[in-house]
Amino acid sequence: MIFGENEADIIEHLQLFYLTGLQRIALLPTPTPELESILDQVCNQEKWTNWIDSSGKSDPPPDFYSDEYKIMMDVMRVNDHEHKGKKGKLYNPSMTRERQMYNELEEAGMLKQLPNAKVYLNGDTQLPTHEDHNYDLYLKCFRRVIAKHINSIPIYKENHPGYKVIFLVFDESSAYFEEEQAIDHKKQLHKGSGMSGRPHFFFVDDDFLSAFADKGIDYLFWYTPYKLFKHITPPLELPTLCVYDLSVKPFPHQTYEYDNSRMSSVEI
Repeated sequence: MIFGENEADIIEHLQLFYLTGLQRIALLPTPTPELESILDQVCNQEKWTNWIDSSGKSDPPPDFYSDEYKIMMDVMRVNDHEHKGKKGKLYNPSMTRERQMYNELEEAGMLKQLPNAKVYLNGDTQLPTHEDHNYDLYLKCFRRVIAKHINSIPIYKENHPGYKVIFLVFDESSAYFEEEQAIDHKKQLHKGSGMSGRPHFFFVDDDFLSAFADKGIDYLFWYTPYKLFKHITPPLELPTLCVYDLSVKPFPHQTYEYDNSRMSSVEI
């Protein structure tokens, strides 16, 4: 199975990060004992034994719940590749390429040698940067996925009355920045070329926060393992995991606004 197709794989990936990545975790709007406790209940492998996996296709939603902690959690994936194809259906060229690669490995008999292995693939689409990593597609995907799960919150609460609601967003997008001038996407930049602009602090971007603030979600885990600024002056490291306490009112306290027409991926 390709990594990410199973919700439990995403939880395991997050928990492995938690073992060494505490300095790259942001608790928002401010760290509190309650928020630290919620973080530990989800990310601590020992405390995870108090959770029940309900992510099977025939299981009632949400994906996970804990009678011990009186909380429940749904896991979702977002990306910056997905767009509508010619027939109007959503199409993700990166995932399509990954599935092709997986089938090639399977046909070659390599997967039989490691039957229990989790397969991590990076489907190179060979597309220009703006078509492969697109900020507008990213924002649309984020809003669409969040809204779909928000619509299911009444079902979650019916199945687990009185439990707090957690959304865990596994964000597979690249890092972005806002260029100083409008972007001409017809002119492809080359590796090694320099660019100036403002980094995209996604975790306080009003366009993204408005998708989940005041929507009936109690806590949101935003896991972004691929948002990396490898070459930037001065050096910059974004948080890899942001955990929001959405019960704090008003929320959010401070947000940023970005010009979508000037947003570009750092992956050239």
